[in-house]
Amino acid sequence: MSAPDQPSAPFFSSGLWLAFTRVGPWLGVLGLAAWTRWPWVGWLGFSSVASLSVFSARPRRGLAHAIAGVVVLAGVVAGFVGHEVSRRVSQDFDTYWAARNDRAEIALDRRLERLLASGEAAVARIGNLAVSGAGTSLPEDLQAVRRRTGMTAAAIYGPTGDFVVWDGTHRGVVPSELRNGEARYLYRDRPLFSYLYFTAPIPGGGTAMAAALIKANLPRNLQADPGDFVTSFRDAVGEDLRILRAERATGDDVLDLRWEDEPLFSVSVVRPTQEQRLRDVRTFWSRVVGALAVIAWLLLAITSGVEKGDRTAAALTPLGLAFLIPVGATMGSLPIFTAADFVLPGPLPVTFERVLLISLAAAVVTAAHLPPAARLGPIVSGLGVLVTFPLASVLLIGGAGPALLSGGEGKWVAYQLGVALVLTMLCLASFRLGERARRRPHPEI
Repeated sequence: MSAPDQPSAPFFSSGLWLAFTRVGPWLGVLGLAAWTRWPWVGWLGFSSVASLSVFSARPRRGLAHAIAGVVVLAGVVAGFVGHEVSRRVSQDFDTYWAARNDRAEIALDRRLERLLASGEAAVARIGNLAVSGAGTSLPEDLQAVRRRTGMTAAAIYGPTGDFVVWDGTHRGVVPSELRNGEARYLYRDRPLFSYLYFTAPIPGGGTAMAAALIKANLPRNLQADPGDFVTSFRDAVGEDLRILRAERATGDDVLDLRWEDEPLFSVSVVRPTQEQRLRDVRTFWSRVVGALAVIAWLLLAITSGVEKGDRTAAALTPLGLAFLIPVGATMGSLPIFTAADFVLPGPLPVTFERVLLISLAAAVVTAAHLPPAARLGPIVSGLGVLVTFPLASVLLIGGAGPALLSGGEGKWVAYQLGVALVLTMLCLASFRLGERARRRPHPEI
């Protein structure tokens, strides 16, 4: 049989496929990172093929590569789930929201019942403390009761309504009718902080009072942890609430918190817009897929071998992650520096946080994966610092926008620290490039 007539080698035993199986998990990680920024189903297909390729590699690459492949496949599954949820939101939002609203209302009803039970338990325990008599441990005991029941503030008032002991935080004036226990329950809707109050009479005279913060009408960037009912519900269930005085809200989707057939306040689950919910869904699944991509990369980076292919993949993957992963969506918050604050001069609109990520990734690559052949020597390295240091300074300073220059002091300090970090990384990388490769001693005969 002549050479042209010989059967060609199967594709799965070719050198190209074997090379692909060696770097498959690394490519799968980059595919997941690309999906977090551009949610295209093709990236998931690429990552699945790349992760499955590790199981056909000969010889086997080890347990860590197999686990990393499984983690990448989990990211692929999460990406497909995110696609399905996004499809439901975009194509049939009414049906999606009807099911979501039903679950949210069930959770709301349970939380309101727990709130009433906690308030009643709090004032009962506070009354028992008051009956036991005042002592040096009374403030500590009152604090323990407040924390155990989840109340924001707790107090004991005397028979004439005078203040005896207090614990917690209360913004604003406590209603006067609470001091004598005239109201068993009371809700006060205020512009900023609204509280639900619980009271109980103390045997022998006096009133036990506990207050729960229901809502804090502050911008989210100003409230670290307000501890109010609305915020805790949003964090646990994922939906916002609208709470108003009972006489100001009507409708089938409005629930009333009642005591003795008297409504204390009205609450309803806020229906988001279709665009807002679609953005929230994509952000959530981007965080999930991005976290799995980082976990797979850590497994591969920790257990990477000394072969050239492993070193190259370990060096290029951090740079790929720094370029691809969206900062705000993956971290679950808004970017600290927006395009109005900083855009790196040049053809591509690179934000400041992206510059920091790329700088850190480049420093990791230079420190851990630089081959000896890439060393430039101390003279060339010094000349590199002489040229690149002022050029990088000009670019970083020139990218600052009017919003950053005229904004608050905190963001400006963070920007200056970031610039110093980038320049420090640049110097360290140059020093690393300037190191001479250590020569191994000649073997003794």
